[in-house]
Amino acid sequence: PVDQYIGGIEHAILHLLYARFFTKALFDMGLVHFDEPFAHLFTQGMICKRSEKDGQLYKMSKSKGNVVSPDDLIRDYGADTVRLYTLFIGPPEKDAEWSDQGVEGAFRFLRRLWRKVYDHRNWLTAGTLPAPELSAMREPERALYRKTHETIQTVTADMEGDFHFNTAIAKIMELMNALDDVKVDADAPEQVRAVCRQALETLIVLLSPFSPHICEELWRELGHEDGILRAKWPECQAAALERDRVEVGIQVNGKFRGRVVMPAGLDKAAIEQLVRQTPLVSHWAAPDHIVKVIVVPDKLVNLVLK
Repeated sequence: PVDQYIGGIEHAILHLLYARFFTKALFDMGLVHFDEPFAHLFTQGMICKRSEKDGQLYKMSKSKGNVVSPDDLIRDYGADTVRLYTLFIGPPEKDAEWSDQGVEGAFRFLRRLWRKVYDHRNWLTAGTLPAPELSAMREPERALYRKTHETIQTVTADMEGDFHFNTAIAKIMELMNALDDVKVDADAPEQVRAVCRQALETLIVLLSPFSPHICEELWRELGHEDGILRAKWPECQAAALERDRVEVGIQVNGKFRGRVVMPAGLDKAAIEQLVRQTPLVSHWAAPDHIVKVIVVPDKLVNLVLK
């Protein structure tokens, strides 16, 4: 059988039903050893476009004359932009609305990445930087290092899961924002440059399945002789994900009231004691009105009042 079938719901009869009929008939005749044509099925949503006449959404089709020419888009923005936006447009199992503004947003992101590499290529390719070392990092580069490995973890899961490439691309864009937040140049400490270079190279490798041409160019520009197809997929380091401090959500009778920053890894008793002493809690709840405290370590505290 075919390992994976991907198709729209409109093909359920012409493709799926007929394929199953013929496969089962062939199986009954002893001509094949399987009775289902596809091992896995994924039904994708349809791309729709809003009509300029009545403002309604309609499925893109040649019969309706509302298709968007890929040739024009590739000419204006490049194939990488078209690929990136098409995969970013939304969850693949749901219908999605095409937006010309969305294409421009994908183009601006890729142009921003291009400039990032070329504006810093002198120090990025000058000499050999040490490997990032947690004990030598200050908070800004520590946060970027953590974000890099969180992105590796999330994107890898999305790539191996239910084809949710849109969330993978969103995480890559978040990593780009985090990279921009760290000010770095040729005079920055070695650890800052090392963490930033790792984040940038990781971003390019993670993005390469979606925008292969620009990532190949940037990979070469960073001094790699082998093409990006030979680059090893990044691995998430568990130590990089650890946090010294966390933001814990505070609820009062199930309603969100704010967040409290505290050391990570505290037990429930310590969290409850710390939360009871914060001004946020004292504003919403008098101590003698609290009848129960529900604690989810490092995530949430819910105060139940009488």
